[in-house]
Amino acid sequence: MTAIIGRHCPVRGEIVIAADSRTCWGGAFMDDAETSSKIYQGNKWALALAGSCRMSYLLDGIFPEINECLENGDIHEFAAAFKRATVKDDFTPRDDDAGPKGYGHDGLIATGGNLYYLATDFTPALVPLGKVFGCGSGSDLAVGAATALLLGRNPTKKSTTWAIRAIEIAIANDRSCGFPVQLAVVPGEKG
Repeated sequence: MTAIIGRHCPVRGEIVIAADSRTCWGGAFMDDAETSSKIYQGNKWALALAGSCRMSYLLDGIFPEINECLENGDIHEFAAAFKRATVKDDFTPRDDDAGPKGYGHDGLIATGGNLYYLATDFTPALVPLGKVFGCGSGSDLAVGAATALLLGRNPTKKSTTWAIRAIEIAIANDRSCGFPVQLAVVPGEKG
């Protein structure tokens, strides 16, 4: 029920994260699906999460703590704080064959001048410069569209059109994704 993509441009240094806004309770194809914020942003960071809305609820509850961690670029302390919040809220790690092991929610984080993938067990992994990376049910469509849209593009020209258009393509082709498109741009290190 999510399409999130991110890319750290090696030429411009900027990190772009884009996401859809659909939130479904119960089933992925509910006509009464709501919209929700999937991207949270501070001065020097952005975070986008796939999965349940309850994760957004947890973020609201620990926002001052995560803001400090991410403003300082401390990805590992953020991951630890986020995991503590899920344990405090009595989340139970997923341990079935229906999906990846862990808490069932992954995401992308731009902090400290880098882009990271946050796995379902809250382990951060650095996304290579220039690589389009995604998470969520519509991310394969969005990553494919973004990769095609970036081919032949002038890398010195500032643009987020590719990211917006890629999410729109995912929304058009995945009933679990919906408008509006959310976007965050964070300064990063040049390659």
